[in-house]
Amino acid sequence: MPTGIIILHRQLVALVRLILGMAGYRLWQPFAAMTTMARLALLALILASCGSATPPPNILLILVDDLGVNDIGISNNNPMARTPNIDHFANEGVRFTRHYTDTVCSPSRAALLTGLFPARLGYRPLPRGISPDVVTMADALRERGYSTYHIGKWHLGDTQLAEARPNHQGFDRYFGFLSQWLLSGTKANGKLVPSPGTYFNPWLMSSENPEGQRYQGHLSDILVARTISTIEASKDKRPWFINYWTYLPHFPIEPAPRFAARRQDNPQGHYYAMTDHLDSNIGKVLNALEKSGQSENTIVVITSDNGGTNMQVDNNAPFVGRKMQYREGALRTPLMIRWPGTFPAGKEVDQVVSLMDIFPTLAAAVGAEVPAGIDGRDIRPAVYDQPLPEQPLYWGVASKGFHFFSVLSADGRWRLDQSAPAYEEPAKLYDLQAEPSGASNVFDRNPEVAATLNRDYWQWHRKVRRIETHYKIDQKGNAQLTGNNFLRSPGWQAFTFAIAVELEEQARSLQLPIADQSGLWQLTYHADTGFTAQIGQYQLNSGQAIDQGCHSVVVSGQFKTYRSAKAAGGKLRLYVNGVEVDSTPLTTPPELSNNLSVPTYLGYPPSAEKRFPGNLGRPVIVSVDINKDPAFDAKTLDQEVCSR
Repeated sequence: MPTGIIILHRQLVALVRLILGMAGYRLWQPFAAMTTMARLALLALILASCGSATPPPNILLILVDDLGVNDIGISNNNPMARTPNIDHFANEGVRFTRHYTDTVCSPSRAALLTGLFPARLGYRPLPRGISPDVVTMADALRERGYSTYHIGKWHLGDTQLAEARPNHQGFDRYFGFLSQWLLSGTKANGKLVPSPGTYFNPWLMSSENPEGQRYQGHLSDILVARTISTIEASKDKRPWFINYWTYLPHFPIEPAPRFAARRQDNPQGHYYAMTDHLDSNIGKVLNALEKSGQSENTIVVITSDNGGTNMQVDNNAPFVGRKMQYREGALRTPLMIRWPGTFPAGKEVDQVVSLMDIFPTLAAAVGAEVPAGIDGRDIRPAVYDQPLPEQPLYWGVASKGFHFFSVLSADGRWRLDQSAPAYEEPAKLYDLQAEPSGASNVFDRNPEVAATLNRDYWQWHRKVRRIETHYKIDQKGNAQLTGNNFLRSPGWQAFTFAIAVELEEQARSLQLPIADQSGLWQLTYHADTGFTAQIGQYQLNSGQAIDQGCHSVVVSGQFKTYRSAKAAGGKLRLYVNGVEVDSTPLTTPPELSNNLSVPTYLGYPPSAEKRFPGNLGRPVIVSVDINKDPAFDAKTLDQEVCSR
């Protein structure tokens, strides 16, 4: 076949993939089965009949906070859950009954925006945020031509770091709160400081006013009003993506008085007043779509970031567990998608899906580019009863020196749960096929299943905790690392840097740069002091010169999450050849520059124009503290970087 025809065919296939992808997965299958010439003939007819391309649909993504499956009426016919708007919406679209999230807010939000396991982004559970070089859903949709807006809660990292904010993650504009701990607007020395959250008269920020200001009224009313006005103002313009992330019904339980008056004056009544308010707001937003004539051309997604707390009511029945646990009740939440004219109404899907799947599904549906290598899948085939590729799901968190994790087997049957220190309590295993609620521990009857899932988890953990960077070496033996700035740079959460160093004999008496990230940290060598690592005000020394051969140098520690908080009592450690040679307590957060984008230079920087007298290996960076992580240790890293 002539080259020109091949190129034309490829271009037209890409076009029809977009058109048919937007129209529904079922239409792609017969097209894919055609011969090349039949496709070209059909495409010619399509193009001849289309005066202009159909605009892609708008996308409204509603993320609810701490809403369990028992909090909406349609799930269990719970008479206390009065959610007529959500129930009606579910009957107009597709409801996924085995939708999985993370167990707390931030990792779930990261998974939703990136399609990645949160661990790949350093969530344990709170890192600096999503590095700007990571492609988010908003990035992909904006590249496709969408206007992008974030409204509501963010809670994805360091509130003081500009690059962690929504306008650096693909959103044209944002309005809301970066963290619930800033809602009260409490200040010290002229700066906002973390304080308990509130719904009343909140302190809110925006892309136009990043310092923020106080707004009068109930937080939920303010956010829904902004969402509605954005929908109305966006009519007849470019396709839009609105990320509406509510705070309802998250703690504190502070219902608006008009909703509190409808319920009993007790904790249960106050909580259900919050879900009443949530349902009312969702109804208002959907009504705004309808009144503005945009409903038929808008994909609407409603989901929750994790299960409820079970503090006031049983949020997650019939599933056992609550937020912050690795049980079905914590990890299984509502997911509903309405796409008029494309997705069937009233459809229920019981295949396993996750929050990571929403990005690739929406991107593929509207013809946006889906980043290679993401963990999420396009779940549209499941809507049409096609089986999805099976994949296991993994969760993990490090807290106070302990490591907790869970695995859902690829077939969705088994859950392994290590939610307590292993030396205190053995892992539990649940057979979700026999008992979907996840109530009974069947570990003793299925030890081989548990052993396999345990092995699979640690293999996954060793893989995803490695930080990928761009490595460039020059002819003089110097190199630089760039990319993944939030994880490549120390000072926030867990950080380990390992490098192989081999020096020429005449160079062992010199003072040499090994690694340097200006304003953040450096690693040097001098014959008198050996290796010296400096991170902010903290310094470590190996105290001795090295001889010939390869020497591994490892710097590792666990830093605090919040700069304003006291340190957790951890240590920063220096290892040489697999042996700890120095350590220092981390009493306060390190004093570092905010410029995390600067390269990490290995050896001399390009401006020095010097040859490095020896060899420096490509570093290994992992988002763990090796003193507290069972999968990594100094001796293993020594063997890896020096290939012993």
